Amino acid sequence: MADSNKVPLIVAGAGVVGTLAAALLSVYLVHKLEVEVHGSVEITPPASQQVPAKDRRDGLKSDASEEGMNSEGSPSPATQRATVVVVVATVPWVRTGVVLDEGRAVAVQAFGAASTVPGTESGPDGQHYRCEESCIFPAGYFGQLVGRIGITGVPFGLGQQAAFTSQARGELYLGINDCCDWSDNEGSFTVNIHVDTM
Repeated sequence: MADSNKVPLIVAGAGVVGTLAAALLSVYLVHKLEVEVHGSVEITPPASQQVPAKDRRDGLKSDASEEGMNSEGSPSPATQRATVVVVVATVPWVRTGVVLDEGRAVAVQAFGAASTVPGTESGPDGQHYRCEESCIFPAGYFGQLVGRIGITGVPFGLGQQAAFTSQARGELYLGINDCCDWSDNEGSFTVNIHVDTM
């Protein structure tokens, strides 16, 4: 009776074809023998290329901190209350989504350009002449960045850079000071809002 573990070796031809066939068959026989002896073959990277579990965990923490996240994947306190809002000139008010508590310290920085009528483009500090009584903030300038807290809050001036303390609880609204008609306005301001979390 023939031994089932022996594989007949038949190599046809000569030269390169015969040598290649013999090499492939040798690899097959070595692999077959390893499987029969050990049951399975597990391929692992060299020790020099393996990363300890601790280093992998540290790597994840490092990535999270670079994105403004803590080790648990939540926003860190330093980034929780920083908001960027684009205030377009064609509407009286823009909601920021920032809800303030009474007594909360707020700082804003704005940049960009807007106009209330053609040829009057200015930055967030507004134009060089005062607004009218019918403006949303009569004491300010045309085109000036203004704010209010809540839908019925009293408007106040902001400009390019300002800091204030919230006098009531409510959502912060931002707008561009004008009167009567915003449809002919152009441009926008980009506003960075920083709320003190302490």
